[in-house]
Amino acid sequence: MQTKRTTVYRHTDLTRLLHPSSVAVIGASTRAGSFGERVLHNLQHYGGRVYPVNSRYERLGEQKCYPNIGALPEVPDCAVVTAPREAVEEIVVECAAAGLGGVIVFASGYAETGKDERIAQQQRLAAIARESGMRIVGPNCIGVVNAPLDMRVTFMDITPIPAPRKHAIGMVSQSGALGMAVAQAVVRGVSFSHVLTSGNSCDVDMADYISYLADDPSCAAIACVFEGMAEPERMLVAAERAWQRDKPLIVFKMATGEQGAAAAMSHTGSLAGTHAAYRAVFRRAGAILVEDFEALAETAAFFAKARPPKARGVAVVAASGGAAIMAADRAEQFEVPLPQPSDAVRDVLMTHIPEFGSARNPCDVTAQILANPESLNACADALLGDQAYGALVVPQTYGYAPSAKRIPVYDSLAAKHGKIVCLAWQTEWLEGPGVREAEESEHVAFFRSMPSCFAALPRVLHPANATRPGRQRLSLRLSIRGKRRRR
Repeated sequence: MQTKRTTVYRHTDLTRLLHPSSVAVIGASTRAGSFGERVLHNLQHYGGRVYPVNSRYERLGEQKCYPNIGALPEVPDCAVVTAPREAVEEIVVECAAAGLGGVIVFASGYAETGKDERIAQQQRLAAIARESGMRIVGPNCIGVVNAPLDMRVTFMDITPIPAPRKHAIGMVSQSGALGMAVAQAVVRGVSFSHVLTSGNSCDVDMADYISYLADDPSCAAIACVFEGMAEPERMLVAAERAWQRDKPLIVFKMATGEQGAAAAMSHTGSLAGTHAAYRAVFRRAGAILVEDFEALAETAAFFAKARPPKARGVAVVAASGGAAIMAADRAEQFEVPLPQPSDAVRDVLMTHIPEFGSARNPCDVTAQILANPESLNACADALLGDQAYGALVVPQTYGYAPSAKRIPVYDSLAAKHGKIVCLAWQTEWLEGPGVREAEESEHVAFFRSMPSCFAALPRVLHPANATRPGRQRLSLRLSIRGKRRRR
């Protein structure tokens, strides 16, 4: 009888799989559009060694092709199996016998079908992993990306992910398509260290990925698209490890209703569980939950950049009276305090703001900044210097060159005062000038809406509201809905 795993894999357990020095592509091919061809294409800039494996070829382009794993000049750290389901088990057994560190399996049609014989096939893969110590990702997954190595072990035609910056996000997702969709934020300047998808998770799952990233120096925050798990208590263990290592964990939980839970079972064979139970566990572990998928990347990027708060209050400086009002409304909605500036700061504001503006919080510098651009910078500097404020919100109503030029100034001022500037993008020019500049700045966080900005602020400004993980475990086992497998 299989013993349920209560622990999570550590960074060292998954290093050969997720940070390999060599990768074997089993089923490598020249056939355009095939999984084997796509993986080889995606690995063309990988920093390690690539070994194509397929008995049908002697060479694939300029690369020597090997008939099997045993014929390789070394035991590779990792192999990706692009073969159909019927051939997978024999290949995985061969890899385990050769001593590989890990295997990634693309093939679908396992436990997600609900068929007994397919569930048994997946269980046999799990048994191979358990008995050999070789880690397995999948089946039914689209692979993994390691940006520091430029390693894209996936058949997806994905957007290249540059080397991570200091505030990079580690992305983990059961749904490969959604994980890669979030990672496409790189086109606007968001930095990612990894994109790790798990599919059916016969061995390595979401909890293991989070545990791995908690100890990985290349990411500053972890973003998670989560459906459910057969052993949900392990997610609490992983989330606590992230908390202990000061790695913010931001989670978007899917399958929150009956129909979503049924869809999760048919997608990856996951037990979705009640939304309330998972929310309780994530919050107890110090994770940050977002209600909308669209808020995941920007919230994770914010927490990757945010520093420990120096104050609970927030200041708002805007060139639009209407935007200032919107900010005040959202601050009230999300219980974000907007204290008034000190007398000294107010004197500075009054020096730079015309009489038809507002030298208070929210601060309306009016469109007069067009005639005197330095006035906005001076006001921002004064507000960031006020001890009452831990962050500065700047509603951005226009995407144009003058506003883009202010981003480096905000970044410099935020660094000077040890705080963060939140740029709330109000224009419908969603990729307009200023977006990439904000995303690439170390001390400027970019939000696509005012609500998402003010929803994120309380969690970093009021850390006391987050429950510190404790020894008590919240059991999810009784909250799992439905049967263990769909008939």
